[in-house]
Amino acid sequence: LNALERQLLLQALEKSQNNRSRAAKALGITRQTLIAKLKKHNLHNLS
Repeated sequence: LNALERQLLLQALEKSQNNRSRAAKALGITRQTLIAKLKKHNLHNLS
């Protein structure tokens, strides 16, 4: 599941051109939750 979540995060960021607010909205989560998940997967430095 972690690999799937990581892939979904990366896809959402790519589609939103690394706009965290738009990526979070597309995933149906808050921006704060998105940031927490990015940190969990060590992706928080991408954008």
